[in-house]
Amino acid sequence: MNSMEINLASRLEKSSGKAMIDLLINSLVFLTITILFWGIIGSLSNWRTERIESVSSVNIQEYFHERDGVSSYIAGEVKNITYHNLAYVRIVFALYGEGGEFLGTAFDQTYDLNSEETAKFKALFPPGLKISKYSLVFAEGWDPWE
Repeated sequence: MNSMEINLASRLEKSSGKAMIDLLINSLVFLTITILFWGIIGSLSNWRTERIESVSSVNIQEYFHERDGVSSYIAGEVKNITYHNLAYVRIVFALYGEGGEFLGTAFDQTYDLNSEETAKFKALFPPGLKISKYSLVFAEGWDPWE
């Protein structure tokens, strides 16, 4: 009887070992399929994002803070860096207070900026705000009729 018990125990160990290997292989296959699925979904969303991104058609040459009596503004120059005439150009700055809190925006726009042409801009600060810092958010030009 002892020999039969040992033989049965070794068969059970082999069966449970094979079951563990099968479970491990099935788990790895499931994990691989899951990673491939989410990788494909992620690459599709990145592809869409890349197609939406655009390059600015203008370049801010320089900008600085100026005060003119009671008015305060950011002045500078914007240049059309394309080979196309731009019907509309908009420059936007974010304005921050002493604690770094966002207070609002200042912007200016210009019309009919020809290819390689430079124009001056003045983005007026809203009255009554105590602004300690500002940063360029974006500058973009386009022709809405093209």
